Amino acid sequence: MSFVDVRFVFFFPTVLVLWMLTPKRFRWVPLLIASYIFYMAFKASYGLLLFAITCIDYVAGLAMGADQNEHRRRLYLAASICANLGILFYFKYFNFFFTSLHEVLGAAGIATHFPLLNIILPIGISFHIFQSMSYTIEVYRRKFTPVKHFGKFALYVSFFPQLAAGPIERPQGLLKQIVEGRQFSLEMAQSGTRLMLWGFFKKLVIADNIATAVSAVYAHSSLYPGPSLVLATALFAYQIYCDFSGYTDIARGAARFFGYELMINFNRPFHAISMTDFWNRWHISLTSWLREYLYQPLVFSSKRITPTRIYTSLFVTLTLIGLWHGANWTYVVFGALHGMYLVVGGLTGRWRSTYIHTPRFLKQLTVFALVCTTYVFFRSPTINIALSILAGLGRGIPSFFASLTSVAGLSHVVFMDSAIWPTIVGLAGIVALELVEALHARGVLIPRLIRTPEFARMTLYAGAICAILLLGSFSSGVQFIYFQF
Repeated sequence: MSFVDVRFVFFFPTVLVLWMLTPKRFRWVPLLIASYIFYMAFKASYGLLLFAITCIDYVAGLAMGADQNEHRRRLYLAASICANLGILFYFKYFNFFFTSLHEVLGAAGIATHFPLLNIILPIGISFHIFQSMSYTIEVYRRKFTPVKHFGKFALYVSFFPQLAAGPIERPQGLLKQIVEGRQFSLEMAQSGTRLMLWGFFKKLVIADNIATAVSAVYAHSSLYPGPSLVLATALFAYQIYCDFSGYTDIARGAARFFGYELMINFNRPFHAISMTDFWNRWHISLTSWLREYLYQPLVFSSKRITPTRIYTSLFVTLTLIGLWHGANWTYVVFGALHGMYLVVGGLTGRWRSTYIHTPRFLKQLTVFALVCTTYVFFRSPTINIALSILAGLGRGIPSFFASLTSVAGLSHVVFMDSAIWPTIVGLAGIVALELVEALHARGVLIPRLIRTPEFARMTLYAGAICAILLLGSFSSGVQFIYFQF
């Protein structure tokens, strides 16, 4: 099941009513059942995998909590991490690893044959495995007390609003709230409604409408001049942002109906003034997870912390972020480029701040251009296709401007031969997105909405629903991009 699935329209209010009718002490029960129904709607066997991950980390947490021997506690943690990463490797990276190994050995003249698995990647497996792992790590570090209630821990791993695409929660956040229990709040429900409407707008009106133009170019990139490739890549940046942050907004809004507050996952990433700033704004839950559980342990694993260790750890972390996104070398290059950006930025930061004064808008434009370059690899199915797109960015510039003089030419180079109306709607949506986010960043949007008379506010919400229904791209059937990760 998905947030943009018509079944969710009936599923969500039904779960909410059942939750409200259940005594507070047992409210975890309908949420846990609903979470498994939500996940198993994708594929029934996924429920068994989710249950297995839950059992592994629940037992590991109890074992670490009951044993004070540090050696055995490390063994329990190692067993939990190996089991989780083993599951992730089997479903996500097994075929990729052995196919790559076969190619490397073949290039060296060594004939090999590895059996490949015919398996379907479980939806959002990287998200709930990382979330579950954070619990055992925090218990090992004695920063969180092991939870004895299996049902509440199972809800933490499987909570349906953020199950398929995050944000990746920590036990101090979501699990603490589950253990304490939550009740319905009209104020939280109202804020949840605003978040859900905004999330649906970003997903259906912006992301799914501009997806048509982006897909047209990336499917036949050789047919388009360089400026069209640049435009399509910039549009893809907004597509993936609105798609992913739209999911997060819907998830956070849905959770608020049940009294839960999920962490913020995005903060206007395309307004970043450096690559470090970008990763502090983009997919915050993953970035902070890897910073705390991978980067910092790599840096502080030795008493002697050198610049080489810091930058090597930084590059390794960002490259693994790329690999986290998928079993394809294009994702590895995507992550490695970001790692290179951060390393170069760190090495030249003091020199640039001393000798070069760059206006803020130029810094933002530069960061956006660098990020879009990596998105060429993220969006392309192969490295060769990505390189051909990058090589074609300077192609046919005179013909591009000549094409703007005719309707047919304009449709080809700007709207990529796709339906003009969806692209126009998507572009208008981007303008609205920037305006709303600017007002929100200044702290004036929500206070003004709250002060608005109730009738006017309800009219505004009704108008937003109508805009989503009238302008949203429902026929494309585009799933959330990050479901595949």
